[in-house]
Amino acid sequence: MQFRDLHWRVVILPDTDTLPLAAWETLERFYQSGGVIVALTSKPANSETEFPAPRVLEIAGILFGEEEGPTMTVNSACGVGVFLPQGTEALLPGVLDSVLEKDGGVPGGNAPLRMTHRLIEGEHIYFVINDSGQLWEGTMDIPATGALEQWDPATGQRTPLDSGRGLSVRLDAYGGMLYRFQDAVMPQRKNVESGKIPGMAQKPLPEVEPSLSKGQYVKGTIEADASRFLPERVVRHASATLTRGEVDTFLFACFTYPQPEDLRDASYIIVDVWLPEGQKASVPLLVILCDASGVDYYAQTGVPMNGSGHFCCHVALNHFERAGWCPVKDRTLDAAAISTIRIGWGGYLGMENETVAFSLASPRIAVIE
Repeated sequence: MQFRDLHWRVVILPDTDTLPLAAWETLERFYQSGGVIVALTSKPANSETEFPAPRVLEIAGILFGEEEGPTMTVNSACGVGVFLPQGTEALLPGVLDSVLEKDGGVPGGNAPLRMTHRLIEGEHIYFVINDSGQLWEGTMDIPATGALEQWDPATGQRTPLDSGRGLSVRLDAYGGMLYRFQDAVMPQRKNVESGKIPGMAQKPLPEVEPSLSKGQYVKGTIEADASRFLPERVVRHASATLTRGEVDTFLFACFTYPQPEDLRDASYIIVDVWLPEGQKASVPLLVILCDASGVDYYAQTGVPMNGSGHFCCHVALNHFERAGWCPVKDRTLDAAAISTIRIGWGGYLGMENETVAFSLASPRIAVIE
């Protein structure tokens, strides 16, 4: 796809269900000619004049199929349509890696780095930042075909380099580095097949009976949910009734394992949750990892408690950050010794006698193979 001097091989639609019909048909032609389209959270539904629009719904079926879970649709021209429903947006980096070679980066990919690559006035500019609060040191590849120049924006120092392969890089917390070069390696498309997202294997964690952690002004219960069924997994219903209004409340289902679990190879925590219709609480559903030494890290699932229906949330391990309430400040999370996974909500100032409920299955992990 091209507009003036701009070219795209992949188009990402961030929660976009309404565009002019001409735009939807342009995207359909892009897909039919071999382009990649990723839809996050919602599928095409509406045009500028119809809500919904039958022609737009037809295009949605062609691009993304009829499945409601994370899926990949491939046509004979190698065009790819990917749908990632709400709660699975964290799969996006892995999806992009499955259809397109990396444009440089860190071997293994498990680093808190963000990169952008631009062509400015005939020269390639590659900018990398450490998107974390800790120093990062390691090796990375810059997609230069020959010599390049490193620019340190913190000091103004310029350093010539013979190659972009296996560079030793040291970045302070939230620090960055620029690289300039004349010719770049073009990332190649990869062949994929229709169906589930490739290269990802789900693995169970031990099935344990969860306990409840709740606020002072919360009356909470957790019990088996007979209305929900998943093979080989128990679904439970957690409910909170607020006993006082306009105070900070929380409730978490806590899965504590007999022996600490080693999650170093995990890429995602997978949480299946069901939310009822009509809840007022808009706070996000959270996942908290607690290691054997008491360090707590948390992440949002991308699903608010006032959503409704079933969500299969994929929470990336590299999205977790230290919880502000964690008393341990001198150690980072030990992913090799996760003793408890907590799933729930907090920070809600609701009304007295209000109910906040959800059902959930035991968490699992996903490993990128």
